[in-house]
Amino acid sequence: MANPVGINSYVTNFFSPSNLHLGVTHSVNNIGGYQEFATIAERNAIPTTPNSASAQPYNGFTLNDDKWSSGRRRVGMLAFVMETQKLYTLQPVGYFGNGGLTEVDWNAAPEWERAVRIDPSGVFSSEANSPTNNFNNPLVTSGASDLGIDVDAEGVTLTALELANSCWVELVMGIDGNPITNVQYGVPSAGDLTITLTHDGTGSGAAITFTVALPTGYDGIYDPVVADATVVPTDVGGIDSGTTAGDLSGLSMNQMWDKLLFPTVYPSGQGANTYINDIPNYTYKVVGETVSFTLESTASQGTLSNPAGPWAGPINAALIEDISAAGASTGPFNPAITPPTGIADVPMNGYVVALGINRWRLTTSFDQGVMPQDSTGADYSNARFNAQDKMNTTDFEGVYPIKLGASSGNGNFVNRGLVSHGANDIECSQDYLEVDGGVRHRIAISDAMIAGRSVMIQQWSPTALAYVDLTMSSEWTQSPVPFNIEGNSINYTLFTKSSLPGGGDVGNDELYRIKF
Repeated sequence: MANPVGINSYVTNFFSPSNLHLGVTHSVNNIGGYQEFATIAERNAIPTTPNSASAQPYNGFTLNDDKWSSGRRRVGMLAFVMETQKLYTLQPVGYFGNGGLTEVDWNAAPEWERAVRIDPSGVFSSEANSPTNNFNNPLVTSGASDLGIDVDAEGVTLTALELANSCWVELVMGIDGNPITNVQYGVPSAGDLTITLTHDGTGSGAAITFTVALPTGYDGIYDPVVADATVVPTDVGGIDSGTTAGDLSGLSMNQMWDKLLFPTVYPSGQGANTYINDIPNYTYKVVGETVSFTLESTASQGTLSNPAGPWAGPINAALIEDISAAGASTGPFNPAITPPTGIADVPMNGYVVALGINRWRLTTSFDQGVMPQDSTGADYSNARFNAQDKMNTTDFEGVYPIKLGASSGNGNFVNRGLVSHGANDIECSQDYLEVDGGVRHRIAISDAMIAGRSVMIQQWSPTALAYVDLTMSSEWTQSPVPFNIEGNSINYTLFTKSSLPGGGDVGNDELYRIKF
């Protein structure tokens, strides 16, 4: 680090007092270093170099000949405050131990920004003199709000004191050590107890051995010297803050060490649920089609960590209800159950598919689960599964097929593969050449699927390598046509190609695409 050079340059050798009972400097007059203050307010009043009327933008760090300091504030300085009995270090807001920015970022920051980050209550000249700012008249300044450091993590504006404090980080000392991994006891002589603490080697200390003199007749039971109402101020191992001396009184030394070294582990449960499927797992079926399938139901009690085993109790009832969009036409069913999790299948023979979602809901009732226990063996009711119902559904959609023209004649059609009535961008094949005055390309869509929406039939462009819109009024004619679907007359809208005849599908790309 470069040595800052002041007006008088270097001192020959060093300063010394004229009398040994005198000092050389007062710490509060130092730039950085260690300083002492009676109050937080006095610490927060440590000055930075003020704005200069003749030098813009701010140049306090240049005047100190030190990128880390301005006025008497210096990054990393220590300040002890007597009213709090705490030691603080000056860390720029957002940097080092007070954020994630680094020295590289610090070097790139303008001096006014550095000043704000070590003195957040101040505002500092941030623009050079120029005609656009009337040569800094009035003086253009920037502060914490311009850097976004005047609010907390939730976006709440800091108070004046909170803002002034934000560059000071409390320095906590004496917490680095070795995690204790083993405790050994010995009795080297009557009335003495030797305790040896060993560690895992990740810290910097050695194993600790100390001897405790035991009072005559000591029985190894904790008998607090402090009042029973005295509370533990912070968490210590498995002893939580707020625990009173009275709570610990009467524990054996083994129990005390176990609580210190092995915090209580609480049990957890998960995975209790129920499931239903329509086998063979239909996705789409034609409206009016008669089908047969099986409603298969299962249940799971989940798992509990302690005692290891099922979380939920056995099932005690199951109910299957038809909640199809068109209204219930089957059930309800009460399949036989075989605790703890068995649910009988429900055959669905001769079912007539309805338009829209055909859906069934399974409700399975579970008994209360066993009482969980924590690592000490104590009951822990917060993790217990309470008696309750779990639900699950299965469904498929009843649809009308899209009809595609066949090459054998304008009155002949084939069914396209079934898709949802809510589908879009549906590709359609017409793999034959049209004949002028003869067979044309045709697509028929049920009115139930169109459902009042406008229809655009796009055509594959081998030039654009994409589907492009056609002018529907000149490319296609529309006409209402009924089709026999599963013995029922269903209204369709037929789209017939009316422009010049063309070819069929291009390679592996289907010629047309329906877009609603």
